[in-house]
Amino acid sequence: MENFEAINKLLVKWRSKFLDPDIQPEDLLDSSFGDDLRDLGFKMDCGQGFCGQYGREAFAYEGLKEVLEEIDDLALLGAGIFSQWRYFQHWAYEPESILQEENRMWFVLALDRLSLLARRDSFIFQGSVKKIRLVSNSICFETMPDPEDEVVQSLLIHSDGRVYFSAYTFGQGGGVYKPGRKDRFKIQETTAKSLLSALGAYFGKAYGKLLVTDIGTWDISLTDSLGKTYSYRGSLSRDFDDQLADLSDRVRDSLGRDDLYVFDGEGRICR
Repeated sequence: MENFEAINKLLVKWRSKFLDPDIQPEDLLDSSFGDDLRDLGFKMDCGQGFCGQYGREAFAYEGLKEVLEEIDDLALLGAGIFSQWRYFQHWAYEPESILQEENRMWFVLALDRLSLLARRDSFIFQGSVKKIRLVSNSICFETMPDPEDEVVQSLLIHSDGRVYFSAYTFGQGGGVYKPGRKDRFKIQETTAKSLLSALGAYFGKAYGKLLVTDIGTWDISLTDSLGKTYSYRGSLSRDFDDQLADLSDRVRDSLGRDDLYVFDGEGRICR
């Protein structure tokens, strides 16, 4: 169960499928999801372990939200996800009900927690930051963006002050975004090092924030002086972490840009 990168690949692959409102039931119920979970070492136990620990209510979206922060056993959660999927695939009277929003969002929430648990203890940042890549995605469920709406921003910041910015518009949806604005510039090296040091200090502590499914997300990778990369994910909101909100403001100030989503999503579509 130590293959954390494989678990993250599972998240990336299946999260987008469960978020797709146009997905067909056969795309979620074919054997590949179970195969992926089995390949990671997770066991299907008909939900006995997960239900015994957290109650049958945890197999519903609202019930899972209630206990999510209590879930800290990677194998138990993986078995719960496997069992929930197997229920819809094999035992449910109406297997297509997996497409109901609350059922799809259950899987999104559970997969996000699975990825967080996989990373939490093994990816605490150490050392000095040489560069960071931050991708902020403002897609949420309240509003469907127009094709030309900017929905994703990517920032690459080096410790020597080089900055690369790219933005993407919604396009035709389906997770295939259209390239938009681009910019390349340089800030003072001392400013860049101070900023990256602050980010390294924040992620030098165990990061275990609750992910919320109905707002945007951010993904950050920090690369240290030895070339090792540490990755984290969170919700694009100003309401969950005062330190990240302050860091968002610091990134904007350091780069002289007030149009950046960063960690809090200022200026994004869903507020």
